Amino acid sequence: MPRYRLKKQTIICPLFFILILLPGCNRIRSSKKVMEEEIKQVLLLREQAMENKDIHRYMQCISEDYKDKTQTYEIIKEKMQHNFDAFELIDLTQFNQSIYKEGDLVMLVQDFELSFVMAGKRDYVRGKERIFFEKKKGTWKIVKGL
Repeated sequence: MPRYRLKKQTIICPLFFILILLPGCNRIRSSKKVMEEEIKQVLLLREQAMENKDIHRYMQCISEDYKDKTQTYEIIKEKMQHNFDAFELIDLTQFNQSIYKEGDLVMLVQDFELSFVMAGKRDYVRGKERIFFEKKKGTWKIVKGL
């Protein structure tokens, strides 16, 4: 009889721990899914801003603390306003997105195709970009990578 109890305890104990850990795993998956959705909303806003050549909306995606080599928030704003003025039409497509958590930052790696019309001539650029996001005051913003 004691052997039966030992086997029963051996089975029950791991099941107990699995049941305790499962809700925590679901919260982690859920919070990651929420984070990914929030970041994708920022990317959608950026895409819409570019296609509408809306500098105000575009800058809502960028952190005022943006810093990447010599690029700052103000330099990004000037550069994008120049592009919006120069291009007659802008069409941005973003795809193959992967999101990775790196400490306080989140890195997004994605492919993109930027199609534009300038001086009546259509052209496009394809590439891969790494964009870094940070959440401040409850909102994800781009802090590096443009």
